[in-house]
Amino acid sequence: MNFLSLFYSIIFNKLQGSFPNYNFGFPFDFYYQFEVRSFGNCYELQHGTNINNLSYDILIFWIIVFIYFQWKSINFKKTTNNKQHT
Repeated sequence: MNFLSLFYSIIFNKLQGSFPNYNFGFPFDFYYQFEVRSFGNCYELQHGTNINNLSYDILIFWIIVFIYFQWKSINFKKTTNNKQHT
């Protein structure tokens, strides 16, 4: 989700008088935000962060990056060896 779509969603829903729930993180949600109506006309913004899920997301990201660069370096070595033999 990019910033402009998030900003548009917040502004549009505020004009409609509602506030959507947001969950950030893939594959694990590490941040949530929602608005609840409390006493009278007062609104409260409820939000929180799950540090464990954030750690898992970061770990998965770096594992994918490591595997990608290992795969890329193996393919680079293969193409370099093939060019030297021709």
